[in-house]
Amino acid sequence: MLPSIHAGFMMTGRLQRSLLAFTIVVLAIPHVGCSSSNNQSSTPTLRIGYQKWGALYLLRWSGKLDKRLEKYHAKIEWFEFPAGPPILEALGAGSVDFGHTGDAPPVFAQAAGVDFKYIAATPQSPEGSGIIVHAKSEIKSLADLKGRSFGFTKGSSAHFHILQALKSVGLSLSDIKPVYLSPPDARAAFEKGSIDAWSIWDPFFAATEDLTKVRVLATGKDLVSGREFYLAAPKILKDQPELIRDLLDEVDQLGKWAKENPEEIVDLLAEQIGMSKASLLATEKRKGRYGLVPWTDEISKEQQQVADAFFEVGIIPTSIKVADAVQPVPWTVRAAAQSGSEIR
Repeated sequence: MLPSIHAGFMMTGRLQRSLLAFTIVVLAIPHVGCSSSNNQSSTPTLRIGYQKWGALYLLRWSGKLDKRLEKYHAKIEWFEFPAGPPILEALGAGSVDFGHTGDAPPVFAQAAGVDFKYIAATPQSPEGSGIIVHAKSEIKSLADLKGRSFGFTKGSSAHFHILQALKSVGLSLSDIKPVYLSPPDARAAFEKGSIDAWSIWDPFFAATEDLTKVRVLATGKDLVSGREFYLAAPKILKDQPELIRDLLDEVDQLGKWAKENPEEIVDLLAEQIGMSKASLLATEKRKGRYGLVPWTDEISKEQQQVADAFFEVGIIPTSIKVADAVQPVPWTVRAAAQSGSEIR
């Protein structure tokens, strides 16, 4: 088990609540070593935290990154996580060098003092997340959620989606009954009727639509950006920036291919992650979170809105400045020109 990210903090009441808000979402974290292999060997090592979907999952399967990094004699270690929050936990513990998440986990991590950097972002993909109820539910609209039990992963992108959705109809978290669950547990609870509503992202969203008769109260459209972020530990950016640059370039290239070949992605993933081809194809067709876009001030502002929203409702105890954790890594000359950075 990884060491706690909040070791050594002065545990004031408000800070303790903030740390709890972050650490409570740590799910079944894979056992990974906490010492950096970069310090133990002259062989460069890149430790990647990924989830069982998306570009990094495909990149691992393709083997292209391993081949590309052979010129550095680098070793790659892959660690699978169930969601974004524990990837940030692992980054903070020094157990991985690189990972990806939605919008909310980095905000919780920064508020808890985790040292990481936003290095790249994907295009927007708001329709890849949804707030759903059973088709026969008496809940017909977002306003009807008042007083209802609502399942979601605390500190995840689904958490921010709920804040925005409730706010759009004049409600807040205090008006619902939050039930904090991992995606697999939430799905089981939803299918049993133990929770009234569920906020979730693809491919879980699409899989549930495919297998269960549901009513979609809202996607992320007009509520959240749905971006995915790539994050790195400051040490790897300082010691091995070329590994990260080449990694991002492979992510971008793979993303472009994936957008043009959704059927091939479905054929691969259906067997690998045990979901139907129908649900996976639905995911692929509405997925904008492939490839990369140069970092802009507008992206920083989007993330600042996420941070401000959590601060305003008291979920994080102090206001944070997202820009303090931003260190874009250009992966091509074009990207460098658009972001105003230099490529090394």
